[in-house]
Amino acid sequence: MVHPDEFDVAIAYLLRRLEEGASRDNFMSAVFELHGDSSLFERERSRFVASLSALDGEGPEFVPAANRVQDRRAEQPTVADGFDNTPDTDPSVLGNRAWAREIIGRVATSTLGADLVDAHTVTDAAVLETILGAVAGSGWGARTGAERAAVLRRAAVELERRRADLLEVMAAECGKTLDQGDPEVSEAIDFANYYATWPKNSTKLTAPNTSPSSSPWSHLRGTSRSRSRPALRSVRSRPARAS
Repeated sequence: MVHPDEFDVAIAYLLRRLEEGASRDNFMSAVFELHGDSSLFERERSRFVASLSALDGEGPEFVPAANRVQDRRAEQPTVADGFDNTPDTDPSVLGNRAWAREIIGRVATSTLGADLVDAHTVTDAAVLETILGAVAGSGWGARTGAERAAVLRRAAVELERRRADLLEVMAAECGKTLDQGDPEVSEAIDFANYYATWPKNSTKLTAPNTSPSSSPWSHLRGTSRSRSRPALRSVRSRPARAS
């Protein structure tokens, strides 16, 4: 069903799909004539045989190596050079499923997030002023863009290293399933690495030393990081209240 005002968009979509299906690279282009056109049959037969060529012969060396080799249990995050999107966790890999089950097993009794908040909550105004004063005098505001970018890249590495912890907290405190939380961690990593590409040629930045940040409960990691990264400043994050 398409609204009449958007019919032109629907037609454009259908034309694109028709073009894809009619392309000689697509087997669909031969579907209606395959039974009576020997050249089309031979074309598709040759393609199928070619796809099996890697399996010719005997022994394990003729079996193509798996393309899906991601294993969260054995990963050692490294500082990125440039920007590439961080891959989400691949649930088709046996090792990743075992990694996920370990996280789920901790969720019901997890106090990881609450313990972290308790350890870093400041309730005394004077203590807070002392902390903010220390941040303001830390020299962050005098750092060049390249120096700040290096900090962002290290933050991205730490986020990846803490992926399991972040998923555990999101599941325990907000009921987020792993398939919902995992892309948020990837997004937070991407924000850090992406914004690290902005200031590398800058020698002077005018962003304030410190900026507050609070994330919504529904989008814990990604939103908070997206708000803080562009400023390239020291950020004090406050956890979202339950809602």
